[in-house]
Parts: sequence; structure tokens; C-alpha cells
Amino acid sequence: MKRLSLCCIIILLIWTCAQSSWTPRKLIGTYQDWNYWWLNVRIGIDQFDSLYCAVARYNYSNQDDFDHDLYVLNTDGDTIRVVRPWSGYDYQPIVKDAENNNIYLGQPVIGQGPSSSPHMDAGVTDNSNCVNTTHARGDNIYFTRLGADGSHIIWMDGIYVGNPWSGRTSLALDPGGRLHCTFADDRQFLVYGISPDNGVTWSWDTLETISVMSHVRVFSTPDACTHIIFRTWTSDVQLRYMKLRPDGTVAIAPSIFSEGSERWAPNAAVDTSGNLRVVCDDYATGAHNIWYTVLRGDLDTGGQPVADSLLTLVPDTIIQYDAVGIAEPKICVDSSNRAHVLFEQGVHGTVETKCVYHIREDIISGIVEVTEFLAIPTEEYVLLKWRTEMERESYQWLLQRKSIEEDYRTIHTVMAQGNISLPSIYEYRDFDIGFDRTYYYRLIEIDVNGDSSCFNPIFVHLGVPHSLSIKQNFPNPFSSVTTIELEVGLKDEDNQIHLSIQDCTGRQIRDFSLELNYSGYYNILWDGRDEDGRDVPVGIYFCHLLYGKERVTKKMVKIK
Repeated sequence: MKRLSLCCIIILLIWTCAQSSWTPRKLIGTYQDWNYWWLNVRIGIDQFDSLYCAVARYNYSNQDDFDHDLYVLNTDGDTIRVVRPWSGYDYQPIVKDAENNNIYLGQPVIGQGPSSSPHMDAGVTDNSNCVNTTHARGDNIYFTRLGADGSHIIWMDGIYVGNPWSGRTSLALDPGGRLHCTFADDRQFLVYGISPDNGVTWSWDTLETISVMSHVRVFSTPDACTHIIFRTWTSDVQLRYMKLRPDGTVAIAPSIFSEGSERWAPNAAVDTSGNLRVVCDDYATGAHNIWYTVLRGDLDTGGQPVADSLLTLVPDTIIQYDAVGIAEPKICVDSSNRAHVLFEQGVHGTVETKCVYHIREDIISGIVEVTEFLAIPTEEYVLLKWRTEMERESYQWLLQRKSIEEDYRTIHTVMAQGNISLPSIYEYRDFDIGFDRTYYYRLIEIDVNGDSSCFNPIFVHLGVPHSLSIKQNFPNPFSSVTTIELEVGLKDEDNQIHLSIQDCTGRQIRDFSLELNYSGYYNILWDGRDEDGRDVPVGIYFCHLLYGKERVTKKMVKIK
């Protein structure tokens, strides 16, 4: 038996087994005998969790009206103010919050409006309170940049010529101020553009070629990574996910995360954990269900596709059904990490009554609290350990394993504690392992009602390093938690290493001292706190790894 090494210890500070429910639908507006195929609804949310819903007034009976109806909702979905009609800036759907910040209302079915002042498809507000927007019309993609007061800095500047789907571009802004634009060209090319100078210049690339492609959406997370979802049709309809690193290289190749006879109108929002909340309906013209899923934002598979079982935190779930008809869901996330969804209800077609409704996610926590999940390889097996601080109505634990060759399968089951307010520790030894392999492990808790909850996976790589190094922490910059990966090749009998986190003045913030039995790869999770458990301020920190006389260092950046 070859000697195996400790690869990865991941300690999660708190995992709470959470279940989601959704509030009853609340009516926002009713449009009798609406003479258009759909209501073109937009959504937005401000820092105070006020929710904005804008409904375009344009229809076949009112083709010269390019205003919106604006509804302002509180966090419970109650309508607190209505403005009819509402023009925004030059017909642009932009509102101001209580501190005069511009909020662009997005996720329309398509951008509409007159050719001189169209409603743009997508928009983002930058740090100077300027609003950047894109719009597809005819053979062109147009870019507009409005000042904080609505003035025209750049107006309808052509930035791309091709065959885009009219009214369906997507735009994101990363923490460094770069703009990212995506769309489907000729319904088969995933086109991606980036601008480093507020939309003055753009560089373009084709990331994927597949027919038929539509509904492309782009997002940026605090770690400056770019996330793209899009719809494709082959034998069935799939929703696919792709991730780019800050330098533009591919972190995750296009991966299917939702599939069925139809998936239509996907929209998404980034939550406070950097994950993507995704909604869609199940038909273009006669949908009756809204589907919801949550994608992990922290994965990096080295440019390879990722399995749905690893990518999705919440698998495809129907959160709303309507026998008459349902369509075009929009989504945003509030400061409490709860998703809000607006959707249209009514018969698809012209001269039909259509309504706009709101639902909100409620997260019920506290059923099972897991504070530690470890994977520790030895010479003969991988030791799996997990610790719960309390359990309520828990019935059984499933320990599952995944490798490159196979998807997740259950390798161990154990009865849970049921109802207990004291800590419990579980262990399992996995002897069915091979050398130079990477294994992913995850926990699934089943309660007494048969409902299950899945906890985020951890991984181990079985191999032997011969040097001392630190890989760049991920994510970086980070706002709450970051992972530091160490490579340690032990020498002689010295098995003591020290990982010291210091600020710019050299003051030690946190110390991780480890006594190792084997050479290996270690993942240390730092929660952005000092030795006394206090959040450290935003700034630059240095991670020093010391072993004997050797010392290696990496720089880390904490942001809000």
C-alpha cells in the first residue's frame, strides 16, 4: 500500500440544516383585457429592502405609450406606493432610493420602447451612481451610460454588430468596475464582451457554440468571478451554467443544471453568500409552474464541467403552480438572504386578463446544526467525522461520496439522534480508496417526516507533495469566509507548521498551529475574525506559512 497523505481538512464554522417555504402570493396589479401576449414586468431592490415592480404600459391597443406603472413594495410584498404613469429617465426604468442612489429595474421579457429612447434590456449602477445599460435592436447592440442626474454621457452607442435576439442582452459590473455583457448571437453563439473603461471600448469573444441558444444572463460576485446561465435546446431543453475567473479563464465549462421538456425565461440573482438563485417557468406559451434552484458560486473545476449534484445547493423545485397560467418570473434577494419573486398570472394571449403577484422565500432554520465536518486521510483509509451541536426530529444520516469516475453514491448510513440539545459526534472510515485520486464527500440529513437536507461537500486529494507552498486563497477578495490551501512536504521528524495571518503593520491577527502526521494538502477556512472572534476590518492581510526555517507568504484582501 502506497503511503497516503492528508489532503484537506475543512472545518465549517456553522452549518444549519435549512428548509425554505414561500409566503402566499400577494396581488400587485390587475390588467383587464390586456392586448398583448405578456406583461413586460421588471424588478429591483434597494439597500433598505424596498422592492420595485415596473409594468410596461405598451400594448397593441396603446402602442404610443412607453411609460411604466411603478409599484413600490415592502419586504413582505405589501404595496405601499403606486405611480401611474411613471417615466423614469428618458423612459428608462430607473428609481432613486431614500439616499438618492439610482436603482435600475431589470429582467424584462424584452427591452422595448421607441427607437429614440428604448427601454434598455439590462442595466447596472456603478460606484459613481452612473447607470450603464445595453440594448439589442436589429443587427446591433447599443450601450448607454447615464450620469447620476440622468444626463447622457454615452447615448445609444453601437458596440456590436451581428444577429442578436432583439431586446435580450445581459449586463454585469464586477468589483473592479469592469462591465460584462452577454447575449446569444444568431441563436447559437454565446457572445461575451468586457469593457474596462465604463463602456468606451469593448473586447468580444465567443464562449460557446450550440443551437438553439437563448436567454443568456451574466452576473458578477464579490470575488470578481463572472457567472453565466443560458438556455439551450437539443433533444430536451437544458439550462446551463458557466463560470469565468477574474482573469477571464474558464473555471467551470458549460454544465447542465436543469433539464426537461421545457425550461423558459430563466432569471437569477446573486445572494449574500455569492450563490445564484435561479427561477424559470416550464413553457413559452402555456406554463403552469415556476421552478427554483440555487447554484454554488464558489466552485472551480479547472475548466471542466461540473455535475449537477455538486453544483446545486437546492435542486429543481416547483415553488408556484397555477392551473390558468403562469409566466416570466423575476427574482431578487434582500439583505436577509431571502429571495423575492414576481410573476405574471393569466392566460397567454391577447385581450386576456393578466395579474402580477409577489411571493417571498422564508427560511426555517434550527432543525440540525452542524459545526464540524472533517475528511482526514490516513495510510489505509479516509476518516470522516462530523459534529452536531443539536438535532431536532432527525432520523438518519447518509454519507455520500463522489469521484471523477462516478457521481455521488451513499457509502454509509447511520441513525441520527432524533431530538437532542447536546453535541453529537459521528465517524466513519472509508477503506475503498485509491492513490492519486480526488474524492468529494457530502452529508444528507433525513428527518422523521422523510424530508432531506444536503450539506455542502468537502473533498480530499490523495497524493504526496514534496514542497512548501500556499495557493492563492479563494475567494479573493472575500467578504466573510475564504479558503487557504496549503501544500506541505514534511522533512525529518519535524511535524509542526504555523499559519499566521497578519495585517499591514505586521500585527498577528490569527494563528493556526498544526501538528501533522503526513505530508499533504490542507485547506484552512478563515472566517475573517481575529483570535477573540471579532470581525477584522476591511483591508489587506498577509498569510504566512512557517515550517522549520522555510517561510512562504500570500496577500489577501477583505472587502465589505
